[in-house]
Amino acid sequence: MLLISIATGTVTAEQPDSQLSMMDIQAALIQQYEQGILLLDFEGQLKAVKELHDRTQGSKNEPLILKLPEIEFIMNDLQKVAKLDPARRKIAEQQLAEQAKAHFSSQAGKHLEAARHFRHSLDLAEPLYGHSSYIVVNLKSKFAGTLLYCQENLDEAISTALDAKKVLETLNLTESYLYRELLVTLTGLYYEKKDRKSLIQTGEQAVASFQKDGNEHIYSRFALVTGLLAEALNQEKQHVKALQYARAGLNKQPPKAGPEAPFYLRLLQEYAQAKVAGNDYDKVPEAYEELLSVSGQLPGFPLERRLQYREDYLPILKTLGQTERYDQVQLEINQLKESLQGRKSRYSM
Repeated sequence: MLLISIATGTVTAEQPDSQLSMMDIQAALIQQYEQGILLLDFEGQLKAVKELHDRTQGSKNEPLILKLPEIEFIMNDLQKVAKLDPARRKIAEQQLAEQAKAHFSSQAGKHLEAARHFRHSLDLAEPLYGHSSYIVVNLKSKFAGTLLYCQENLDEAISTALDAKKVLETLNLTESYLYRELLVTLTGLYYEKKDRKSLIQTGEQAVASFQKDGNEHIYSRFALVTGLLAEALNQEKQHVKALQYARAGLNKQPPKAGPEAPFYLRLLQEYAQAKVAGNDYDKVPEAYEELLSVSGQLPGFPLERRLQYREDYLPILKTLGQTERYDQVQLEINQLKESLQGRKSRYSM
């Protein structure tokens, strides 16, 4: 999706509202809005967002994806389009087409190409809608996130994300979905830049934002952020806090299969390491056994990582006096090393 990435079920037009939560209704309308982007249909977007606004206005203390101020922020830009003169309307159409191209490039796995389309879309949007518009802030978030995915121009990505974050803070939209997305992206960027201080500060803000809404369990990104936080805190020898965040992520039962499974594995690993650092071995073997089991079932999971898990597990087994399992894991280590050596030999000159 262009706007949101949440783990909701499929919502169909045939389902009566009485069977749907407000989040389901919002997700369906957001999908209609995003379809309007892909079809270059401004009127379709506006219609979906107006209905989203009306439905949300009538909700009563229910969990939401988008709150009213953020919906109004989106609607403001779409209402501007109707008032554009023909020349500027044509630029708006070009901007939307570039945004759609970015989406299709991402779907095809062409992320550098997607970043170029986001950049072009952003260059067209800013003079048209203004620096503090939703469209510009959202494009900056997407552009920064795409650069993070590509591992390209990370300093530019950080600068762009921080600029968008500052706009939302100025507009008092710090409880918006978009603000939280920027916090998640910045956490990832600081991780790649090995800036643990900034990672911890931003990651803790992101976790607090998820938890304030009370619906963090639906967001795969919650597992990502808590895992990155736990890893950084363990590296900073703040093991008590690392354990706290690892538990918070694990308690929401992140997926054990699919593209998000590595988030679960990181949480398990950091949970176990924090426990060992505190000389608390309760449930540590179970965590490592789960690491070995889940990583072994993931297609294409790196052999180096599977080897590392076992090498970390070995001294724990020794400490706990579990000699039989120690011998089994040692044998698995030897077998993995042979596989890695064999793979290197095939490609050596």
